[in-house]
Amino acid sequence: MDLLRRVVQKRSESSEARKDVESLGRFSSRVAKLRGEGPMATSVEPEVTLEVVSINIIDIDIPPTYLREAVGDVSPLVASIKTYGIQQPLKVVKIRGSKKYSLVFGRRRLEAAKIAGFDAVPCIVELVTKSDRLQMLALTENLHRLDVNPLEEAKSFHTMITQNNVSPNDIITPLNLSMEFLKEIISLLALPDSVKSSIIQHSESFSFPLLKYLCKVYAQSIHTGENLLQAILNGNIASPKEAERFIKS
Repeated sequence: MDLLRRVVQKRSESSEARKDVESLGRFSSRVAKLRGEGPMATSVEPEVTLEVVSINIIDIDIPPTYLREAVGDVSPLVASIKTYGIQQPLKVVKIRGSKKYSLVFGRRRLEAAKIAGFDAVPCIVELVTKSDRLQMLALTENLHRLDVNPLEEAKSFHTMITQNNVSPNDIITPLNLSMEFLKEIISLLALPDSVKSSIIQHSESFSFPLLKYLCKVYAQSIHTGENLLQAILNGNIASPKEAERFIKS
């Protein structure tokens, strides 16, 4: 009986030791990926979010497809970071074959940290394998923010469809959008480049309905569109109804 107990105990200890080794192996693999020493996630391996780590600011790149183009006034954020530090980590993804990282979201915090004189920022590292999935992740994260300009959204949607071969249905389904909305917001890209730059720089003055009306006016008359744009920038117009009255007058 004692022999049987010793055999059972020995097998139990071996099983626990094997589990510990497997757990340690998985942990070491994740740490290696985080340091850029191992392979990125594969289609077989599940994608995971790692713990918060400190990453040098110089090692974080902003991808050309990043949703937010204008960071606006970050001085209040700079003051907060100097006093309390960065309370919410940025999210990045490891660039394959490099020791650098690509920003997924947190550009305002990144810019504020630079101004505040920080050398490193806290980050969550996502393990993703495809650029379209990375862009969808960044898009979803940033759309939860209220201060993202519709033009920035439109540019991101258009890039995913034209450059990453993502179908419109693959965009609207996970984001719970309508096809009509997707078409309307992408149509904003028909505005002249100089106009789009002004809109992004003064994004607080342009709601989506107002942008749609402005786009409609520009399509009919560039001169009238310029006048309407200037009136909006001057703070005289804040809604489509006010814009309509302005055009009629």
